[in-house]
Formats: sequence, C-alpha cells, structure tokens
Amino acid sequence: MHRNCRTHPDNFCYVCGLFCVKSQRRPITNQLKNIYKLYFECPLGDQDKSWAPHVISTSCSSGLRDWLNKRKVSMPFAIPMVWREQKNHLDDCYFCLIDITGFSAKNKHALVYPDLDSARRPIPHDISLPFPIPKPQQIIIGSDMMEDVHADSTDAIYVPEDELLEPQTYT
Repeated sequence: MHRNCRTHPDNFCYVCGLFCVKSQRRPITNQLKNIYKLYFECPLGDQDKSWAPHVISTSCSSGLRDWLNKRKVSMPFAIPMVWREQKNHLDDCYFCLIDITGFSAKNKHALVYPDLDSARRPIPHDISLPFPIPKPQQIIIGSDMMEDVHADSTDAIYVPEDELLEPQTYT
C-alpha cells in the first residue's frame, strides 16, 4: 500500500519505528532476524509486504547485537513496533501522518510519532515486561549465524597458483 504513501516505509526502522536518515539505515539480515527472535520472542515478519519497513536503524542493529554479546543489558523497549496493513492514508497510515520533510540526523528527535492500529509504538520495559537475558547457547548461536557458508572435510584446500610454481631468483 506504500505507493500512495507520503513517505516511503523504508525511511523508518522496522524495530523502533523511528525515522532513519540514509546513513543510519541497515538491511535486515538473517542474523538480525534471529537475534530479534531471541530478544522479543517472536519472529520478525512482514518483510514480503510493501507496507512494512525493510530496514533497521544502526542503533537498533547494534543494540540487538550488543544485547546478545552482553555488552548491553537491553533494548529501550520490551515490545517492538507492531506493523499491520493500513486501512487508509488519511488517519491510519504511519508513513503519511509523519512529515519528514526538512528533517536530518541532527533534528529528527523533534518528530512526533503517532500510535495507530496499523503501527503500534514500542512498549518500554517494566515489572511485567522484564529485560531478557541471553543464554550462553544463544550467544554462540547468535554469533555464528552464517547460514550460507558450509565447510566439511571433503572441501579442497585452496593453494594459490604462485605457491605451485618454483621460486625464481632475480638478479
């Protein structure tokens, strides 16, 4: 539904919903999806939908990684943004209701974000929503999430061509 939106969804972070300038946007990798699932105990979804953001802010990306590696106690919230398809662009479209014109990394804190049925704002931690603690096996799994790289004992060992040739002396 983003074709009619005032602002493209990828100008906002999927996790926190805040406006991200281009230099602060990161793609959502499989590793981040897995860490997101560990922290929030639900899968990161809607990546096949045009009405949801497909980027994560640098602060949320590093926050999730730092939590997993125990360099940070928690994210600032217990429940992330919850995205649903918008009913209309007048009063239920997060991307149409936020005017980012003229905002930059220095003044973006002045933006006001609505809490809508289609875009529920993050909920901070409290007594009923405590900080999650990564388990040791999650740290190992989270830091070693290279899903496309497989090695086994039958893989050939690479030897550069230069090492196959006899050394030459120069005079």
